Amino acid sequence: MDSVTQKHDMACGLACVSFVTGVPYEQFTEAISDEQLNTIGFYCPELVELLGKNGLKYAWMQLPETETGRDFKPGDIVFVERSKQLPYGHFLTKTSGGWMDPWINLTGGSDIAKARSGFRPSLPGRAEYLVYPTISN
Repeated sequence: MDSVTQKHDMACGLACVSFVTGVPYEQFTEAISDEQLNTIGFYCPELVELLGKNGLKYAWMQLPETETGRDFKPGDIVFVERSKQLPYGHFLTKTSGGWMDPWINLTGGSDIAKARSGFRPSLPGRAEYLVYPTISN
């Protein structure tokens, strides 16, 4: 499956939902405000709701700061905590071959017009939140 590139500053979570559901990114953005796509972003409950509207049962949880070495499963969506490289944090999706990153060339001052997606072997930081399937989808 091809990676999904986010096309708005704060829509990495939406791109992850697009990847998991197979629904085109643009189809999701039709009903979402520019303010949410570019300024506010998405929270875990909103991603769970979007996944549910597309027939997938998901839940979310905050991961303990002390937790390391969790075995993430394909279809899990993880929010990586804020850092110098990721000043707003970042959502990625676990695949059988690594992590789908909707803005793989993101750095602190990147331009969304130059964003590209891809796959990386590991998370670019500590997983802070997990959006996960509650039953086999």
